[in-house]
Amino acid sequence: MTIKIKLSGGLGNQMFQFATGYAVAKKNNVRLSLDLKYINKRMKHNGFELDEVFNIYSKVSFLNKQLSFKSINVEEILTIFDKSFYNFKEPHYHYSNNISNLPKHTFLDGYWQSELYFKDYYQEIREIFTFPNNLDKENNSIIHDINQNNSVSIHVRKGDFLLKQNNNHNTNLKEYYLKAINESSNFLKNAKFFVFTDDPIWVRENFKLNHYHTIVDINHGKKSFLDMYLMSLCQINIIANSSFSWWGAWLNNEKDKIIYAPKNWFNDKSICTDDLFPKSWIIL
Repeated sequence: MTIKIKLSGGLGNQMFQFATGYAVAKKNNVRLSLDLKYINKRMKHNGFELDEVFNIYSKVSFLNKQLSFKSINVEEILTIFDKSFYNFKEPHYHYSNNISNLPKHTFLDGYWQSELYFKDYYQEIREIFTFPNNLDKENNSIIHDINQNNSVSIHVRKGDFLLKQNNNHNTNLKEYYLKAINESSNFLKNAKFFVFTDDPIWVRENFKLNHYHTIVDINHGKKSFLDMYLMSLCQINIIANSSFSWWGAWLNNEKDKIIYAPKNWFNDKSICTDDLFPKSWIIL
Protein backbone atom coordinates (compact mmCIF):
# COMPACT_ATOMS: atom_id res chain seq x y z
CA MET A 1 0.00 0.00 0.00
CA THR A 2 1.19 3.52 -0.77
CA ILE A 3 0.56 7.17 0.05
CA LYS A 4 1.25 9.18 -3.08
CA ILE A 5 1.54 12.96 -2.90
CA LYS A 6 1.47 15.49 -5.69
CA LEU A 7 4.42 17.89 -5.67
CA SER A 8 4.06 21.37 -7.14
CA GLY A 9 5.55 24.84 -6.85
CA GLY A 10 8.92 25.87 -5.50
CA LEU A 11 11.02 24.41 -2.71
CA GLY A 12 8.86 25.74 0.14
CA ASN A 13 5.69 24.20 -1.30
CA GLN A 14 7.48 20.91 -1.99
CA MET A 15 8.65 20.80 1.64
CA PHE A 16 5.08 21.20 2.96
CA GLN A 17 3.82 18.52 0.60
CA PHE A 18 6.62 16.09 1.38
CA ALA A 19 6.35 16.62 5.16
CA THR A 20 2.62 15.94 5.04
CA GLY A 21 3.02 12.85 2.87
CA TYR A 22 5.80 11.60 5.16
CA ALA A 23 3.59 11.97 8.25
CA VAL A 24 0.58 10.23 6.68
CA ALA A 25 2.70 7.36 5.33
CA LYS A 26 4.56 6.94 8.62
CA LYS A 27 1.33 6.92 10.63
CA ASN A 28 -0.22 4.27 8.37
CA ASN A 29 3.00 2.25 8.09
CA VAL A 30 2.94 2.29 4.29
CA ARG A 31 5.31 3.45 1.58
CA LEU A 32 5.48 7.01 0.26
CA SER A 33 5.62 7.94 -3.41
CA LEU A 34 6.15 11.40 -4.93
CA ASP A 35 4.15 12.41 -8.00
CA LEU A 36 6.44 14.66 -10.04
CA LYS A 37 4.32 14.89 -13.19
CA TYR A 38 3.05 18.40 -12.41
CA ILE A 39 6.52 19.74 -11.57
CA ASN A 40 8.10 18.14 -14.64
CA LYS A 41 5.34 19.52 -16.85
CA ARG A 42 5.36 23.10 -15.53
CA MET A 43 9.11 23.41 -14.73
CA LYS A 44 8.57 26.55 -12.69
CA HIS A 45 11.12 27.77 -10.15
CA ASN A 46 13.98 25.23 -10.03
CA GLY A 47 12.00 22.06 -10.66
CA PHE A 48 12.18 19.14 -8.22
CA GLU A 49 14.61 20.29 -5.51
CA LEU A 50 13.94 18.08 -2.49
CA ASP A 51 16.48 15.39 -3.26
CA GLU A 52 19.09 17.75 -4.66
CA VAL A 53 18.97 19.93 -1.53
CA PHE A 54 18.14 17.43 1.23
CA ASN A 55 19.08 14.05 -0.27
CA ILE A 56 15.70 12.66 0.81
CA TYR A 57 15.94 9.31 -0.99
CA SER A 58 18.88 8.26 1.13
CA LYS A 59 17.24 9.46 4.37
CA VAL A 60 13.74 7.95 4.11
CA SER A 61 13.70 4.16 3.86
CA PHE A 62 9.99 3.88 2.95
CA LEU A 63 10.19 6.42 0.09
CA ASN A 64 9.79 4.96 -3.41
CA LYS A 65 12.52 6.12 -5.75
CA GLN A 66 11.50 7.74 -9.00
CA LEU A 67 11.67 5.97 -12.32
CA SER A 68 14.77 6.49 -14.41
CA PHE A 69 16.35 4.74 -17.38
CA LYS A 70 19.14 3.48 -15.13
CA SER A 71 17.05 2.24 -12.23
CA ILE A 72 13.43 1.08 -12.51
CA ASN A 73 11.49 0.58 -9.31
CA VAL A 74 8.80 -2.09 -9.79
CA GLU A 75 6.66 -0.82 -6.91
CA GLU A 76 6.66 2.67 -8.42
CA ILE A 77 5.48 1.27 -11.77
CA LEU A 78 2.58 -0.45 -10.03
CA THR A 79 1.46 2.78 -8.34
CA ILE A 80 1.46 4.63 -11.67
CA PHE A 81 -0.89 2.14 -13.33
CA ASP A 82 -2.95 1.38 -10.23
CA LYS A 83 -6.27 3.23 -10.51
CA SER A 84 -7.43 2.19 -7.03
CA PHE A 85 -5.98 5.23 -5.25
CA TYR A 86 -8.44 7.20 -3.15
CA ASN A 87 -8.07 10.80 -4.31
CA PHE A 88 -8.01 13.21 -1.34
CA LYS A 89 -7.93 16.84 -2.46
CA GLU A 90 -7.22 19.47 0.17
CA PRO A 91 -10.71 20.79 1.02
CA HIS A 92 -9.63 24.24 2.22
CA TYR A 93 -6.51 26.17 3.19
CA HIS A 94 -6.63 25.49 6.94
CA TYR A 95 -5.98 22.14 8.59
CA SER A 96 -8.34 19.29 7.70
CA ASN A 97 -8.97 16.62 10.34
CA ASN A 98 -10.04 14.24 7.56
CA ILE A 99 -6.40 13.52 6.81
CA SER A 100 -6.31 11.38 9.97
CA ASN A 101 -8.80 8.87 8.55
CA LEU A 102 -7.59 8.10 5.05
CA PRO A 103 -7.32 4.70 3.34
CA LYS A 104 -3.80 3.32 3.15
CA HIS A 105 -3.79 3.73 -0.63
CA THR A 106 -4.39 7.45 -1.10
CA PHE A 107 -3.34 10.20 -3.52
CA LEU A 108 -2.88 13.56 -1.76
CA ASP A 109 -3.45 16.70 -3.82
CA GLY A 110 -2.93 20.09 -2.15
CA TYR A 111 -0.52 22.51 -0.52
CA TRP A 112 -0.94 21.35 3.14
CA GLN A 113 0.54 24.53 4.58
CA SER A 114 0.28 23.90 8.31
CA GLU A 115 2.63 22.19 10.72
CA LEU A 116 -0.45 20.47 12.17
CA TYR A 117 -0.18 17.96 9.32
CA PHE A 118 3.25 16.74 10.47
CA LYS A 119 3.67 17.95 14.08
CA ASP A 120 3.80 14.35 15.39
CA TYR A 121 7.02 13.88 13.41
CA TYR A 122 8.51 17.28 14.22
CA GLN A 123 12.06 16.12 14.96
CA GLU A 124 12.21 13.65 12.09
CA ILE A 125 11.15 16.32 9.59
CA ARG A 126 13.79 18.69 10.93
CA GLU A 127 16.47 16.02 10.56
CA ILE A 128 15.41 15.24 6.98
CA PHE A 129 15.50 18.95 6.12
CA THR A 130 19.14 19.34 7.14
CA PHE A 131 21.08 21.60 4.80
CA PRO A 132 24.42 20.61 3.26
CA ASN A 133 27.41 22.28 4.90
CA ASN A 134 29.81 22.40 1.94
CA LEU A 135 29.25 26.08 1.22
CA ASP A 136 31.20 28.52 -0.89
CA LYS A 137 33.36 31.31 0.52
CA GLU A 138 30.70 34.03 0.16
CA ASN A 139 28.02 32.12 2.08
CA ASN A 140 30.47 31.04 4.78
CA SER A 141 31.38 34.70 5.22
CA ILE A 142 27.69 35.60 5.73
CA ILE A 143 27.30 32.76 8.24
CA HIS A 144 30.26 34.15 10.18
CA ASP A 145 28.66 37.60 10.10
CA ILE A 146 25.32 36.20 11.32
CA ASN A 147 27.00 34.35 14.19
CA GLN A 148 29.00 37.39 15.25
CA ASN A 149 25.97 39.69 15.51
CA ASN A 150 22.50 39.92 17.03
CA SER A 151 21.05 38.79 13.74
CA VAL A 152 17.62 39.48 12.26
CA SER A 153 16.61 38.10 8.86
CA ILE A 154 14.13 39.91 6.64
CA HIS A 155 12.74 38.11 3.61
CA VAL A 156 11.19 40.31 0.93
CA ARG A 157 9.70 38.48 -2.02
CA LYS A 158 8.50 40.44 -5.02
CA GLY A 159 9.60 38.75 -8.26
CA ASP A 160 7.05 36.09 -9.27
CA PHE A 161 4.43 37.44 -6.83
CA LEU A 162 4.01 40.43 -9.14
CA LEU A 163 3.07 38.24 -12.09
CA LYS A 164 -0.59 38.25 -13.09
CA GLN A 165 -1.01 34.50 -12.47
CA ASN A 166 0.30 34.91 -8.90
CA ASN A 167 -1.84 37.86 -7.82
CA ASN A 168 -3.38 35.89 -4.97
CA HIS A 169 -0.49 36.81 -2.66
CA ASN A 170 -0.51 40.20 -0.96
CA THR A 171 2.45 42.34 -2.05
CA ASN A 172 1.52 45.44 -0.05
CA LEU A 173 3.42 44.54 3.12
CA LYS A 174 5.52 47.67 3.69
CA GLU A 175 3.78 48.62 6.96
CA TYR A 176 4.17 45.07 8.27
CA TYR A 177 7.89 45.08 7.58
CA LEU A 178 8.46 48.49 9.18
CA LYS A 179 6.55 47.48 12.32
CA ALA A 180 8.40 44.16 12.59
CA ILE A 181 11.76 45.90 12.13
CA ASN A 182 10.89 48.38 14.88
CA GLU A 183 9.72 45.67 17.29
CA SER A 184 12.70 43.41 16.66
CA SER A 185 15.05 46.35 17.29
CA ASN A 186 13.51 46.64 20.74
CA PHE A 187 13.98 42.91 21.40
CA LEU A 188 17.57 42.80 20.18
CA LYS A 189 19.86 45.68 21.00
CA ASN A 190 22.47 46.53 18.36
CA ALA A 191 20.75 44.17 15.93
CA LYS A 192 22.11 43.61 12.47
CA PHE A 193 19.54 43.01 9.74
CA PHE A 194 20.18 40.55 6.93
CA VAL A 195 17.79 41.28 4.07
CA PHE A 196 17.12 38.41 1.66
CA THR A 197 15.32 39.56 -1.45
CA ASP A 198 14.80 39.07 -5.16
CA ASP A 199 14.23 42.84 -5.49
CA PRO A 200 17.04 44.76 -3.74
CA ILE A 201 16.13 47.99 -5.58
CA TRP A 202 12.61 47.97 -4.05
CA VAL A 203 14.10 47.31 -0.61
CA ARG A 204 16.53 50.20 -0.86
CA GLU A 205 13.82 52.58 -2.07
CA ASN A 206 11.13 51.62 0.44
CA PHE A 207 12.82 50.59 3.67
CA LYS A 208 15.37 53.38 4.11
CA LEU A 209 17.01 51.14 6.71
CA ASN A 210 18.87 53.24 9.25
CA HIS A 211 19.81 50.07 11.08
CA TYR A 212 23.04 48.16 10.62
CA HIS A 213 22.24 45.84 7.72
CA THR A 214 23.41 43.73 4.80
CA ILE A 215 21.41 42.94 1.67
CA VAL A 216 22.04 39.31 0.74
CA ASP A 217 21.73 38.94 -3.02
CA ILE A 218 24.21 36.22 -3.95
CA ASN A 219 22.15 33.02 -4.16
CA HIS A 220 20.26 32.53 -7.40
CA GLY A 221 18.89 29.61 -9.40
CA LYS A 222 20.02 26.27 -7.96
CA LYS A 223 21.69 28.11 -5.07
CA SER A 224 18.49 29.86 -3.95
CA PHE A 225 17.91 27.33 -1.15
CA LEU A 226 20.97 28.72 0.64
CA ASP A 227 18.96 31.83 1.52
CA MET A 228 16.57 29.58 3.45
CA TYR A 229 19.52 28.08 5.30
CA LEU A 230 21.03 31.48 6.13
CA MET A 231 17.67 32.78 7.39
CA SER A 232 17.34 29.77 9.67
CA LEU A 233 20.57 30.77 11.45
CA CYS A 234 19.33 34.20 12.57
CA GLN A 235 17.96 34.94 16.05
CA ILE A 236 14.86 36.70 14.72
CA ASN A 237 13.06 36.03 11.45
CA ILE A 238 10.80 38.56 9.72
CA ILE A 239 9.24 36.43 7.02
CA ALA A 240 7.42 37.22 3.81
CA ASN A 241 4.06 35.69 2.89
CA SER A 242 6.05 32.91 1.31
CA SER A 243 6.36 29.20 2.06
CA PHE A 244 10.10 29.57 1.37
CA SER A 245 10.69 31.95 4.27
CA TRP A 246 8.12 30.09 6.43
CA TRP A 247 10.48 27.12 6.33
CA GLY A 248 13.51 29.31 6.97
CA ALA A 249 11.82 30.37 10.21
CA TRP A 250 10.46 26.93 11.14
CA LEU A 251 13.91 25.36 10.78
CA ASN A 252 15.47 28.00 13.03
CA ASN A 253 17.15 26.16 15.93
CA GLU A 254 17.58 29.21 18.17
CA LYS A 255 16.23 28.43 21.64
CA ASP A 256 14.69 31.90 22.09
CA LYS A 257 13.90 32.61 18.45
CA ILE A 258 11.30 35.23 17.57
CA ILE A 259 9.32 34.92 14.34
CA TYR A 260 7.24 37.66 12.74
CA ALA A 261 4.72 36.83 10.02
CA PRO A 262 2.25 38.99 8.06
CA LYS A 263 -1.41 38.63 8.95
CA ASN A 264 -2.51 39.51 5.41
CA TRP A 265 -0.96 36.54 3.66
CA PHE A 266 -3.41 36.64 0.74
CA ASN A 267 -5.26 39.38 -1.06
CA ASP A 268 -8.44 37.38 -0.50
CA LYS A 269 -9.25 38.05 3.18
CA SER A 270 -11.81 35.22 3.23
CA ILE A 271 -9.03 32.59 3.14
CA CYS A 272 -8.49 31.29 6.67
CA THR A 273 -4.81 31.25 7.63
CA ASP A 274 -5.29 30.42 11.33
CA ASP A 275 -3.43 27.11 11.05
CA LEU A 276 -0.61 28.45 8.90
CA PHE A 277 1.36 29.88 11.80
CA PRO A 278 2.76 28.06 14.84
CA LYS A 279 1.32 29.40 18.08
CA SER A 280 4.58 31.02 19.20
CA TRP A 281 4.91 33.24 16.10
CA ILE A 282 4.01 36.94 16.26
CA ILE A 283 1.44 37.88 13.63
CA LEU A 284 1.36 41.54 12.55
